Amino acid sequence: MDAEKEVPGQYQSYIVEFTEEVRLQMEENSSENSPSLLDMVFFGDLDGVWCEVTVNALRLHQPLKKKSLIVPAGGPDKDAWFAAMTFTSAIEQEIDRITRPV
Repeated sequence: MDAEKEVPGQYQSYIVEFTEEVRLQMEENSSENSPSLLDMVFFGDLDGVWCEVTVNALRLHQPLKKKSLIVPAGGPDKDAWFAAMTFTSAIEQEIDRITRPV
């Protein structure tokens, strides 16, 4: 990955909405087996704006880090709520994949 840099200012409102939606979706889907958000950071590079979260769940042996490009270099390609929905779904799928019995 290219050198990390600060997130461009024009995306701040998008990131605020994305953050609120991720937190809301994780709270709405909260159950004993659901992941809990431990940390969320944003950074930019030549590809765009990235979000990296650290989550924990009872079925995980250790916290999980998940990173995704949420704003491509050319600008957002979807609404922040939809980006948050796909991001949280990807987290759930990753946890399911990791914890699935072999």
